[in-house]
Amino acid sequence: MLQFRQVTVRNELGQPALEVKPYIIDLESANGTYLNNDKIEPRRYIELRQGDCLRFAESTREYILLAEE
Repeated sequence: MLQFRQVTVRNELGQPALEVKPYIIDLESANGTYLNNDKIEPRRYIELRQGDCLRFAESTREYILLAEE
């Protein structure tokens, strides 16, 4: 599952700012979810970053995270 969360971060001036960040979680799928060729732990949210590569189960398809600036 992909989820977008609004989180508080610090801007370049050290002030709090809101930002939307993508996260992935594997809901205990039978064959797993892979992030950058590493199987992720089930039931644990992981923040995704620009250029991350996702693969689901034993599929050969890869999905690359692209973000607009």
